Amino acid sequence: MRVTQGKPWTVGPAVRFGVALAWVLGVAGSAGAQDRPPTVVVMPFTTEGRSVDTTALQGGADRMVLELNKLLWADSTVRWLVYRSRQRPQDPRTGFVVAPLYSVIGAVRGGPEDSVWVRVQLVAVQTMDLVLRDSAPGRLGEEADRAPRIARRVVAALHAHARRPRAARADSVPDEAVTLVSRATLDADRGDTVSAVTALRQALIVAPRWTVPCAMLRKLRPGEPCP
Repeated sequence: MRVTQGKPWTVGPAVRFGVALAWVLGVAGSAGAQDRPPTVVVMPFTTEGRSVDTTALQGGADRMVLELNKLLWADSTVRWLVYRSRQRPQDPRTGFVVAPLYSVIGAVRGGPEDSVWVRVQLVAVQTMDLVLRDSAPGRLGEEADRAPRIARRVVAALHAHARRPRAARADSVPDEAVTLVSRATLDADRGDTVSAVTALRQALIVAPRWTVPCAMLRKLRPGEPCP
């Protein structure tokens, strides 16, 4: 993975196995036709850290996702896609399944009382480039106030990355490896760890320099070295 904006940043579980979003890559083999406008989907945010009220913390994460979705849906310069659990992203205007070029992933970490730390990452789905990282302190209930700044940064970074020549973004990943990672994620989601691990090992043979299957394999089988 390559960070294309700012300093290298630790990629947390939301990108490593929550790269479980990688299963949508099964329909993202060819991105050229989608370059205008770029497609983007917001994945569910996770919660981190200790909190007196975990329900309230999850509510804050859900509200942040809702606010970002509303802002991106209203932005005519991007093609916003709706995400529903265990379904491929869809264009809400047509109902068609569409492959996202970019995904917004985030987490809300709880702090003392109602304080939180919001972390957002923008990922180029095909290459798993980390295009943008953003984080800021806040409080529960302030999601509507903080979302516009995050959305503006996401859109600006998305367009800056999309304008770059494809050869300059990252090494392309073979479609076969992408399909295998997609299959592995679905298998893991169903609890079939054996099939998931087999598919990930095959993906590493096809694309040995791709970091995504290696990270997923280590998540499923801690301590197992990548081939």
